[in-house]
Amino acid sequence: MSTPTQLAILAEWKTWRHISGAAENTVYAQSKYVEKFIRSMKRKSIDNIKPEMVHEFVNADDGKSFNTKSFALSALRAFYTFAKGMGYCQINPAEIVKVNRRKLSHKQREGREVIPFTAEEVKQILSVRSPKFLRIATAISWYTGLRIVDICKLEWDSISDTHIIVWTDKRDKRVALPLDHIALGGGALKPFLDEIEKTDDRFCFPVEKAKIESPHSRSRTSDNFTRLIKKYGIWQKGKSFHSLRHSFVTRLADMGMSLKDIGV
Repeated sequence: MSTPTQLAILAEWKTWRHISGAAENTVYAQSKYVEKFIRSMKRKSIDNIKPEMVHEFVNADDGKSFNTKSFALSALRAFYTFAKGMGYCQINPAEIVKVNRRKLSHKQREGREVIPFTAEEVKQILSVRSPKFLRIATAISWYTGLRIVDICKLEWDSISDTHIIVWTDKRDKRVALPLDHIALGGGALKPFLDEIEKTDDRFCFPVEKAKIESPHSRSRTSDNFTRLIKKYGIWQKGKSFHSLRHSFVTRLADMGMSLKDIGV
């Protein structure tokens, strides 16, 4: 029996990732890098892929940041680990490859700058003029540091009178956040949580959940947030919804606290 083509193996891998519970967006993003690499190899069979080829692809002079190159390498490692496990190749050609930091510029090493929001700027976003979901999501991220994907996937069972408890999408890690903790606003988030309307038995934001889970619409919520802060005149390069998480971590540091101190 002949070995499948790399693109056929990629299709198998994507199916396996979905079955094993990987996040849709992660599978989509990783698959794009793997497919790009496979196509750059011009139909070479999987047994002919060498570490030098992966090294050249990952460390290409393409201006991409260290984090982006690391993500691409991680995707290739995962793909070839699967292929090796299925018996399609003898070695994982990405296993010994590293991103060569010495070839990168300062900008590439530093990555994208993230600028935190001030309390006054967040106050503007939380005004009644803002769209309801963005206002509530901003409050949740500002007070808890949760990522937009975790907010969109919040379940009613995650919220109690005392805590928000989630299993994060990025690392599948349990995070328990005491709502009355001083670092989380001392109860200031509760009125915003009370505003959530129950339109689904399981999920707090079913419409936003559907958007964030689709590779074709996943950026809409973040794009809407960017348009909102531009409307309020508080946008600048480096500010996005993720800046709210950065603001949360910065605020904890200013208080001399860490995430572990509040039970996260």
